[in-house]
Amino acid sequence: MTDARLSQPTRLTASQQEAVAALFAAEESRSGRRPLDESRRILVTSGSAADQWLLIAADGTALAYANVVDSVAELSGLDETAAAEILEAVRESGVADLVWTHGERSVARQAAVAAGLPVVRELLLLSAELPRQVRPMPADVSLRPFDAERDAEPWLALNRAAFVDLPDQASWSSADLQERLAAPWFDPDDFLLAVDAQGAVIGFHWTKIDPAATVTDDQGQSHVSGEVFVMAVAPERQGTGLAAPLLDAGLAHLARRGLTRVHLFVDASNRTAVRLYERAGFSVVDTDRMYRLRP
Repeated sequence: MTDARLSQPTRLTASQQEAVAALFAAEESRSGRRPLDESRRILVTSGSAADQWLLIAADGTALAYANVVDSVAELSGLDETAAAEILEAVRESGVADLVWTHGERSVARQAAVAAGLPVVRELLLLSAELPRQVRPMPADVSLRPFDAERDAEPWLALNRAAFVDLPDQASWSSADLQERLAAPWFDPDDFLLAVDAQGAVIGFHWTKIDPAATVTDDQGQSHVSGEVFVMAVAPERQGTGLAAPLLDAGLAHLARRGLTRVHLFVDASNRTAVRLYERAGFSVVDTDRMYRLRP
């Protein structure tokens, strides 16, 4: 690209951080979606452990940015041309096998499609209105808020067991959990645990209220959308009628917090979960896709 340079910094300078943040904001405004997930955005300002690429114009404007963590790339671009250039740079480096794209309108997706990359995974973004009808909990199950001191390890064990087929979720470490617990949006009251009569944790519905996650109504008004951040039932309690009321309990909690809309992400291959959410009134509004960078 004219008057632009590509670099691979080990750490972004303060001015580069500001330029990348402006790039993210510009793409989000255009596409309606954040171009990188939360953990990747944190890398921009926290001292990155990722491989990074930055395409920047002579005036200091960030044209494209990409990072790679565990052989998976994510990127943002001012336009498809810039996204294609930085995607090719990551591809040529050989450090990434895959690239995640967020939303149908993301420039990363447009660049991946133009490059003819094959899709290997799809993550559906579903949305629904609140409040919803609440189905009762099983008689032997009660709900309580998450307590970091006593619940961290039991939760991590349950998370591993419940998501054994989804390694990116099942692989959460104590550090991954602590990172979320320290996030500005975290509130332990939004993290509901289902416990049996003996007090064992048998499920959870972690809801999330991020003021930056908004939807626009038919009148053009912007509203915060709550999120089903992570929800699961212990393998031994799956199929016992716990999932639906656990979902409802979290949605009711968000409604009590004053929210009128909720969204969630679910792997398209998880048909059981997709059906659960569709029966609860959710519908698909966008799709994230993972592409393979090489044959």
